[in-house]
Amino acid sequence: MDISGLIDSRQLHIFNALASTGSFTKASRKLFLTQSGVSHAIKALEKELGCTLVRRQGRNISLTEAGEYLQEEGFKILKSLGDLRSELEDADRWGKDGTRLRLAGSSRFCQELLPGVLGEFHESFPLCRMEVYNMYTPEALEFLLKGRVDLALTLKPEKEDRLDYLPLFEDKLQIIVPTGHEWAHYGAIELSQISNQCFILPSRNSYTYRLIRQYFKRLGMPISSFVEMSSVESIGALIRSGLGIGLLPSWTVWEELDDGELVALDLPESEIKREWVISYSAGKKLNSFEETFAGLAEEFCQASDVFL
Repeated sequence: MDISGLIDSRQLHIFNALASTGSFTKASRKLFLTQSGVSHAIKALEKELGCTLVRRQGRNISLTEAGEYLQEEGFKILKSLGDLRSELEDADRWGKDGTRLRLAGSSRFCQELLPGVLGEFHESFPLCRMEVYNMYTPEALEFLLKGRVDLALTLKPEKEDRLDYLPLFEDKLQIIVPTGHEWAHYGAIELSQISNQCFILPSRNSYTYRLIRQYFKRLGMPISSFVEMSSVESIGALIRSGLGIGLLPSWTVWEELDDGELVALDLPESEIKREWVISYSAGKKLNSFEETFAGLAEEFCQASDVFL
């Protein structure tokens, strides 16, 4: 990047003081500079920009059209620089008094896990700032590999030697149907009828979508009709409305199953199992914040009735 044409922030600050006071004398007093120093800075700025910014009228000044524009835009720039300084100072204070823990994971999993973990975590580390990014496993792992998060709550991917994992729990996908569906009454799935169903599936960007497509490919039964949704909540809502059926782990819709709105049925022929893990960079030694969070997450998942 060529920086030779950039405006000097010090010159911009001096110009802003001159424009706001309307006087070299007042600007010099405000900035604790000599009048000569203010004058030289303005002349240097005008030379660099190639335009006249102020008209000198005795002890006072008036702005040219270019000067008025620079005053308006320059104020925004100076304010942004001031805000940036304040944010960096805040970040520095956090770094001294506490730290941050950046997490990425699926929205539904975080919804079940974090309320049970963060309360106890913050008792141990009250000054730790949390950042949580909701995204599917492939995106979360990409964030992790780029160093944009510290830990990722993900499904364990295949063949990824750049990461290490701490196991949390295993689940399996089941066919989820509304209570009025014929399979709900039979208590079983008719394999020959699967290709006639409309499936409500997670986004094709998700790891689960890939597992589902691999499953039906193994069966030799392609899905002819399906709708992609970006969240488990949306998938559950469409299933309840009777617009289709889904493949979900029961813990993601446990409330609807308990209320009798939905029914979970085992897949025919074989299972689609998934392993949930805490992912982190291979070879990394977890700090006390990361280690504590990981331990609490593991304890919660093993003790929770939801994930069983």
